[in-house]
Amino acid sequence: MIYKDTPIDVTVLMSTYNGDRFLREQLDSIFSQEKVHVRLIVRDDGSSDRTLDILREYQAAHSDMLIISDGNNMRACASFLYLIRTYTEGSYFALSDQDDVWDTNKLISGIQAIRNEEKRMPNIPILYYSNLRIVNEDNEFSRISHTSPHISNNKYAALIENLATGCTIVYNQKLAKMAQLVKPMEYSMHDVWLYRVASLFGKTIYDFEPRINYRQHTGNVVGASLRRLGLGKIKNELFWIFDRTKNSWYTDIQILYRQFNSVMSEEDRSISLEILESSRNMKTRWCVMTDKRLKSNSIYRNIKFMIKVLFGNE
Repeated sequence: MIYKDTPIDVTVLMSTYNGDRFLREQLDSIFSQEKVHVRLIVRDDGSSDRTLDILREYQAAHSDMLIISDGNNMRACASFLYLIRTYTEGSYFALSDQDDVWDTNKLISGIQAIRNEEKRMPNIPILYYSNLRIVNEDNEFSRISHTSPHISNNKYAALIENLATGCTIVYNQKLAKMAQLVKPMEYSMHDVWLYRVASLFGKTIYDFEPRINYRQHTGNVVGASLRRLGLGKIKNELFWIFDRTKNSWYTDIQILYRQFNSVMSEEDRSISLEILESSRNMKTRWCVMTDKRLKSNSIYRNIKFMIKVLFGNE
């Protein structure tokens, strides 16, 4: 056994916004986790419904629960990045949405996987992520998100894709301390930042077994379609490819390079600069599109990335 009778401490970071409809079910699943002691830190992003009332009700019953309510609406990414860079004391950390339902072994499964890797590599950032069950707003099963392992054979493919859904993530203290060091303030999404940092400087662990009901409803900030392929999914993918207004993979690499270039290996810097110089002309774009170090395991994601580079949507 990796764990002993004493529960393992884990810090769960949650951002809420007008989530009163599903929040109780998620909080119940968090506080029902097996073989761990949860410290729950919640930042409310300016809710106007009963979210704060529910949080305070649960706080009264759980002494290791902290609520941050400053009235500011930072939106999900900035709110989570605030939590990630601010709360770094502890051995293990997990991210939580406000509307999912966790299996009782979700956290211990992630911690066990990380501990196994820490025995072999004790001083590196490690991030665990898993498959998901897609459910509707009534928590009724629709499908399994990944039909095959959601992994990459190339370290640098993490620079062009994110394979880790934030609500499945568990990570160790080393990764938390890297966030404390650079204090990330901006990025396309918080889970993308964690996944890329762990991929470049440490280790990512994928669990094909789903440990969470990932609820899809009209209020999702980011989510998955109930069906594997539908008009909504196609529309979202086309929007991602051709949108020039939102924070993109190119901007992400600029930020990551600025934050970590002093500790990057020579190859890390080389491939980051190759991407950052890709907008100069068609030759530089072609170099990035054909660089085998950036190749994803997914033909679909490779094509999507090549289109993005080709059209110069930095």
